[in-house]
Amino acid sequence: MLFRSQREAADYLDSMVAPDEFWGGAKEVAYYARNQQYIDEDTVQYWFENHGGFTETPINGIRPRILAVWTGHSYVYWLYHKAIEKEYEVVQDIGTYTILVRR
Repeated sequence: MLFRSQREAADYLDSMVAPDEFWGGAKEVAYYARNQQYIDEDTVQYWFENHGGFTETPINGIRPRILAVWTGHSYVYWLYHKAIEKEYEVVQDIGTYTILVRR
């Protein structure tokens, strides 16, 4: 069930992210998460595709430590599991959502 994986991803995220910390990810996960300070996944994906990630070019000085992203499409799955592996490590796959931590 999709809603279950969104809630589970939010619960996992809540166990990792500080209350005042910015994170990046899917708005569907953000809906259930306690911490509402997030950078939307569309912006995160754009940033990786056009700026090479957050190491060289943070968004307004922010380099999210945690990402909770939807990976239900093959390209998006590849992006978050392979293309950014030098900057982020996958720590959990929950349904069609993936939790990553900055290295």
